[in-house]
Amino acid sequence: MKNLFTPISIGTIEISNRIFKSAAGSYSIDHGINDQAMMFYENIAKGGVGMIWFEDLQWYGYPVEDVRKVVDKVHDHGTKIGLQTYGSWQFASSSKHMSSPLEMDLEEYRHKELTTKEVHEVQNTIVSAARYAKDCGFDALELNCSSDHMFDTFLSRFWNVTRSDAYSGKSLENRARVVTELITKIKDECGTDFPIQILFNGIEENLQILGDNDLCVTLEEAQGFAKLFEAAGADSLHIRSSAFGNHCAGFMPDIMHFGEKGNTGLGTVVNYNRHFGGMVDGSRDGAAAFLDVAAKIKETVKIPVGVVGSMDPAVSEELINRYIKEDKIDFILINRPLLADPELPNKLREGRKDEIKPCNRCVNCFKAVVDMWGTGYCRVNPAYIRGGTEEMPEGAEPALAERPQKVLIIGGGPAGMEAAAIAAQRGHSVSLYEREQHLGGRMRLAAAVKGRHERIAEYIAFMENRLDKLEVEVKLGVKADKQTVDLIAPDKIVVATGGIKAETMIPARNLKCVHDHIILDPKKLGEKVCVVGGNIIAYDYAVHLTAKGKKVALISERLEENIGSEQASWPRAVLTEWMRAKGTRLYGGISGLEISPDMINFTTISGSKEKMFYDSVVILNNLRKDHYAQKEFKHCDAIYIGDCHKPANILEAVRAGNLAGRSI
Repeated sequence: MKNLFTPISIGTIEISNRIFKSAAGSYSIDHGINDQAMMFYENIAKGGVGMIWFEDLQWYGYPVEDVRKVVDKVHDHGTKIGLQTYGSWQFASSSKHMSSPLEMDLEEYRHKELTTKEVHEVQNTIVSAARYAKDCGFDALELNCSSDHMFDTFLSRFWNVTRSDAYSGKSLENRARVVTELITKIKDECGTDFPIQILFNGIEENLQILGDNDLCVTLEEAQGFAKLFEAAGADSLHIRSSAFGNHCAGFMPDIMHFGEKGNTGLGTVVNYNRHFGGMVDGSRDGAAAFLDVAAKIKETVKIPVGVVGSMDPAVSEELINRYIKEDKIDFILINRPLLADPELPNKLREGRKDEIKPCNRCVNCFKAVVDMWGTGYCRVNPAYIRGGTEEMPEGAEPALAERPQKVLIIGGGPAGMEAAAIAAQRGHSVSLYEREQHLGGRMRLAAAVKGRHERIAEYIAFMENRLDKLEVEVKLGVKADKQTVDLIAPDKIVVATGGIKAETMIPARNLKCVHDHIILDPKKLGEKVCVVGGNIIAYDYAVHLTAKGKKVALISERLEENIGSEQASWPRAVLTEWMRAKGTRLYGGISGLEISPDMINFTTISGSKEKMFYDSVVILNNLRKDHYAQKEFKHCDAIYIGDCHKPANILEAVRAGNLAGRSI
């Protein structure tokens, strides 16, 4: 990775390396500039990133002195920090309206055409934001002209269809004018020593009506925009894509790889050889998908060019290193890998790749579908968002224990492994007992069902390696009981034995073709499979079987909108539409379920009677907490965590383990 860790200049500022954090909704600043915010950004800076792009502040009006506290914390670690800003989603260059059946396209923010006077007023607002950024001590400004943000609705003919003034879509110069004028105005206000980076779409595609892309920005147009931005005084370029109809896919291309490669989330599948101008690379499960787009744009300019889009350097290190060495790109922008592990740059630089918490690309951290820009959490890093709050007042790193103790962890799933690691990190002497011959618990089954995309197997390997480095005593194939506890005599016990499979109460469950557990060999199921259950296990298994080409029906007493609700919202949205497009039937709110040897009967939510022939039925009830474990260890004053206490998902299990380890 030596080329990634060479310095780079953007305008007048010198940056120590070429890993930049993108401004991508990674911290909810609705709560103010508080200790939590300062801890979050300082941890990113301490982790060795070269530059941080801070989320837009123009609508919040925080005092300069408050924002400067965050900026100073970042600067204390030799890291540069810039502020991103953009126009409102509620305004646009045209009144063109796109409706989407998918919630991902921000339907609350519909475009309103601006008059020429209003364009100038918005420009003045952005210039004021730039002045504010410089007064706060930020090193640079980034104009977000991508996606379907306001400025892209001028740049792209997809939106710019009705204007007739100097900002009309009649020429490339007209379409770029709102940005090129802004660059000049900001330089006049803030000086030529205040760098400006332009974030814009290198290529666009219409996923709403796949292939209807005549008005989308082409690579050739993007190259023309790059030249115009450079001539106007831009100091660097940040390249991404836009996928109209699926906002997220424009900067997280891996979202189009849930279910199958190219899944738009709208019931269609991208052909990477044809759509996006054939320039987006879908061969690496979404990783580094926009590299070649950025490389082509860099050919046309002399200023530095960076690229975003699943650019995790721990995944694509050789590719990224080569592109920098060959002068095809200058820097990368990442977000989720830094949320998973803020120390990623330092660990890469020091050759400690095996210590990097792997981003699972599960998108739990980006919950905009359900919460409309509410902030999510990270599956592998419970301290993200929680560090500095009442849950973790000490911050991201757990404090050393005042008195080292002997700690016994019973259960080696995600909750138990996390609890053991945190307790050991705090200085305790830790033993972990697992009844199976391997660690990971139900995560191993999750990895098999979900496939490689979410990198769960890599996460298990990371956790095993971490326990080894922390010198946790791990005993496999040993079922701990009261006698074990009495023999070890620990000071503290944490029980994380996992959830218990609930008994199937549906009649005919003893039929050979009716199963109450996941079967991974598709040959044993036949072609027509009914999955009964609405939890995340049933939902993910229905996805798995759909991907295997089975004719699947997912049947649940839950209302349809609550099926798989434990799943992260973005993947759930794209996978639900994908399953429907593949012919999988989803029935929510059903009642009166009956199973005969070759037929399943139930009443739909509308009251109609449904009969369905099947080859196999798989009933996947919710797990229940482990009452046996609570009886077995009741004399120990134990801490119960994970599914044995409250069945949930991996994210919640890891959170519970982290908090348990901190509490001892």
